[in-house]
Amino acid sequence: MRSPAPETPCYVLIPAGFAEIQAPERLDPLLKTAAALGLRVVIRLTDEGWQDQGAPGAVSKRSLADTSRPVLSGPPKPSMPALPKTSMPAGLPAAPFPLDEWIARTAAFATRAGELVDGYQILDAPAGRIDPRLYAYLLKRAAVALRAARPGARIISAPLGATTPPGWCDCSRATSPHTSISSPPAV
Repeated sequence: MRSPAPETPCYVLIPAGFAEIQAPERLDPLLKTAAALGLRVVIRLTDEGWQDQGAPGAVSKRSLADTSRPVLSGPPKPSMPALPKTSMPAGLPAAPFPLDEWIARTAAFATRAGELVDGYQILDAPAGRIDPRLYAYLLKRAAVALRAARPGARIISAPLGATTPPGWCDCSRATSPHTSISSPPAV
């Protein structure tokens, strides 16, 4: 596949879970090949592998959107220094993974990837599996961090699936009305 011209770009969607965020050099060949072919890249930031990093006793779950992909493995990277915690707004449910660390590491990933990535999709499974208020909070914080690292990057919400509860999107946007996002259909 090759983009015929800059005016008619083709996009490639590349998933990145905990393993890829910890070792971003794994994606370098894909990013460089896409750039050479004139393809635009969207990184789908998943929560795959992050559950193990959360609360004690957390059970690792594969991504709900794609269980056919093999889990990448490799030597663990040195841990980052402790990050300042941001207090969650009152009334939000607990995040299923360490939110502050996820946001900080994805922002560092975006800084490293630079101009090779055109956009970021925040999570991969149907958005309705997460409380809409929590997702709006996550989306807004991630958008601010990613755009600080890569100004102009497109921020795309998780796909809305057939099982997304009615009113989910309305509640999400009402909670975070100033976040400019795109919502793709589930595939």
